Amino acid sequence: IRVAAAAAPRPVHGRPEARTVRRRRRARARAVRRETMLRKEDTPIQVLRNPAVSGAASEHGVACVATIDYQGKRLVATGTTDGVLRVLDGATGKSWFHEQAHEAKIGGVAFERDPKSAHDLKIVTCANDSRSLVFDVDSGEEVSSMSYHQGAVLCMAAGTVARASLVDAGGRRLLATGSNDATAKLWSLSADNLCLRSYEGHTAAVTSVNFAGEANHEVLITTSMD
Repeated sequence: IRVAAAAAPRPVHGRPEARTVRRRRRARARAVRRETMLRKEDTPIQVLRNPAVSGAASEHGVACVATIDYQGKRLVATGTTDGVLRVLDGATGKSWFHEQAHEAKIGGVAFERDPKSAHDLKIVTCANDSRSLVFDVDSGEEVSSMSYHQGAVLCMAAGTVARASLVDAGGRRLLATGSNDATAKLWSLSADNLCLRSYEGHTAAVTSVNFAGEANHEVLITTSMD
């Protein structure tokens, strides 16, 4: 019987250090790739870090945001979980207006401007209190309330139409909304609470709406949880 002594394990020299070196090399390579990608962009990338804007816009839980360039300023609109609508100067944080617009969470905000008018700027909201509202940005006044949904309004989209029957009834600029009540509705942006169409067919919440098509052949596309 021959008994061989077990070979002593080989000491591992430098493995942790080697892993550290490899990690550093990969990190440097990623940094180089990012810098190269940024240099290829035609437009410089700016990251806005303005404590005044952040603090003013985020006093409560912010559920949605929209931005627009208007009269030489970058405006920022936010809607909060407690129904507050704010419009701020994105550079200074100065408030344009502050409104307890809804009784529940605001799920969407969007600036709305007639392409033919440079000064008629509005902001549209949709919320869990079953309403969509339209405010004049300059005065802060509510100019329209859309309140025929029977559930939370989950989505909205503004569009321009050319179909004569719709233009005659509500103007060229319309708003589409989708709701937890499984319907989508079409509203005039030129009148108060004027619902032009109500679309049924879904069996669950309508989660998004969008205008598509060409002049006089417009369609409204909807998606749903069904």
